Order: sequence, then C-alpha cells, then structure tokens
Amino acid sequence: MNVKDTLRQIAALEAELGAYFDGLISEAIRDMTDQYWTLSGERPAEMDEDNFTRADDVGWSDSNPVEEFPDPDDREHIYREEVRSVVRKGEFTLVCIRTCTGDGCEDLIFDNSKEIKTLSGESNEQ
Repeated sequence: MNVKDTLRQIAALEAELGAYFDGLISEAIRDMTDQYWTLSGERPAEMDEDNFTRADDVGWSDSNPVEEFPDPDDREHIYREEVRSVVRKGEFTLVCIRTCTGDGCEDLIFDNSKEIKTLSGESNEQ
C-alpha cells in the first residue's frame, strides 16, 4: 500500500463530499449510516441559505422504529444526539452533531430514502 497515494485519494474524496454539501462538512470524523433516521425541531437557521437548517436532535436506528415499535415507550434503543446543523441535498442529508468536547462537531450522512418523517406522532417541520 502506498500511504501517500491513499491519503491523496482520501483528500480528493473529502473535497468531493465537501462540494456536494456546499462546503459545510466539518473537519471531524465522517460517517455514512444506512439506518432509519428522523430529526426533531427542524427549522431554518439564522443564515439566509436554502440548504442549511437547525434541529434539536437526530435519532437513528437499525430498523424502522415506527413499524417495529408502534408504542413510543418501547423506543429506548434509538440513538439520539443534539444537532448543530443540517444540510439537505438530493439523496443525502448531512447532520452535524455536537460532541461532548464543547464546540466540537461530528458529521453523519444519512440516506434520505430512510428518513422517518414522523416519530411519536410529531411531524418534522421542513
């Protein structure tokens, strides 16, 4: 393995991801998750940009919790994190979650086809 070539390829791919999400990708670890997901409290950000919003938190799970667990009290297995920003694009959404280290941010990329529009009877604002 040629480490320099591999690092160049990683940098090129990160640049492509950055361009796809309008340069709003952070410098933290990126993760593409193929799980069901939902946002709560999504709203426009203070910035005047169409694809950038805020949300209170994001939840994700291996299976569709609405179908598998119709009773909201049975959904403790859903991962939840506080959201810093959201960038919605064609097939994917970038969600920057807050980390436990102050203003740190970690990016999660979700497949839009697995978004759950409602969870616990609440609809997401978009």
